[in-house]
Amino acid sequence: VLTKKYHSEGEFHFYLCRLRGSMESSHMDKKKVLLVDDSRLEYAMVQKLLADSEFELSAYCHSGADALALYEHVMPDIVLMDVIMPGMDGLETSRQILQKWSDARILIVSSMMYDDIIRLAKDIGIKGAAPKPLAKAELISSMQAALNEDSDEDEIINGTALYPISID
Repeated sequence: VLTKKYHSEGEFHFYLCRLRGSMESSHMDKKKVLLVDDSRLEYAMVQKLLADSEFELSAYCHSGADALALYEHVMPDIVLMDVIMPGMDGLETSRQILQKWSDARILIVSSMMYDDIIRLAKDIGIKGAAPKPLAKAELISSMQAALNEDSDEDEIINGTALYPISID
């Protein structure tokens, strides 16, 4: 499948990705994922984890500014957002995405799952959190829960719908 990659210079680059083409009927119902992470290693890992799932890595960018520019072109079902990135961090990027697209579904992925970050994420409207390093079953489960309209926000952030993270 051709995957869009947005560069800060303001142009889109298309490159062939390992995932099968979305033109095949078996891929028509896959959920579109936008990954925002400054690590190419994380891109490769997420691509591998989403293989043979209901999700397809549709787009990837390195920074918050790029994510803001790319979001409207991709209109993903879910965003996987790193927290710590150069320039605009993932929490501020998420806040700005949600201000413009209030129905956006964002899941933060970070190795820094401190209570204050989780609390800020919840206050912003982020639908869940998954700690790095990511594991396939937990990532897929977290993404499904974040997309579930009926999920309780406290359950998504604190409970077993994603990772059990308590905020006291």
